[in-house]
Amino acid sequence: MVLASKDEFRKVVQSHGIHTKRTLHFPKNDKIRIYVRCKGEGCDWGINLVKIKDHATFQIRLYKPSHSCPPIFKVKNLKSTWLSERYIPDFQNEPKRKVDGWRKRIMKELNVKISRQQAYRAKNIALELIDGRPDEQYSKLWDYARELRNSNLNSTIVLDNDDEGRFRGMYVCFQAVKIGFSSGCRPFIGVDGCWLNGPHWGILLSAVGVDPGNAIYPEPLSVYFSYFEFDQLP
Repeated sequence: MVLASKDEFRKVVQSHGIHTKRTLHFPKNDKIRIYVRCKGEGCDWGINLVKIKDHATFQIRLYKPSHSCPPIFKVKNLKSTWLSERYIPDFQNEPKRKVDGWRKRIMKELNVKISRQQAYRAKNIALELIDGRPDEQYSKLWDYARELRNSNLNSTIVLDNDDEGRFRGMYVCFQAVKIGFSSGCRPFIGVDGCWLNGPHWGILLSAVGVDPGNAIYPEPLSVYFSYFEFDQLP
């Protein structure tokens, strides 16, 4: 059997250890070979992967398929990364799923021990795989601002960076909102806002006006992640 990479082999071996409820270890693990053995006392199970000479692929040279040791409940090869990749659809369909209930279901399904810490880490990793890292999403704000300017002519979109070039805040005021306020709203401007939770704390501010029917008229939006003076806004 030929495999494209060592990573592919490691994932298969890890899944085997979890599903058979055995802890496996790697006595040899270098650029050209990987030897895997079972840590069960007196167990003969083993598998060797060796790089094919003058090729980028790997081949299985030895495989002893039978375990002579009993299965165990606490499998050390079970990692949060494996759980997150295996059960990512659970959190994709229900991001706010309770971890305790999910953990008990998976423990019953696999019949192995999963700590609460592992379960919480697995959920966080899965959500990061689904939504992406917040730091990576900030890099798309400049493309977003350019699209807003192209599709909303004469609108005001300002991105603010700190001294190190990192995103600090954003200000948006659409042209349609400007026209609506100047042509029909009362000469009054208030400020409404809320705190932002998550990995990056900040505040979302919105200027509000009052339309002829005494209803709130939303105006520019500002998002900032550090202290600022109101007169700094465009």
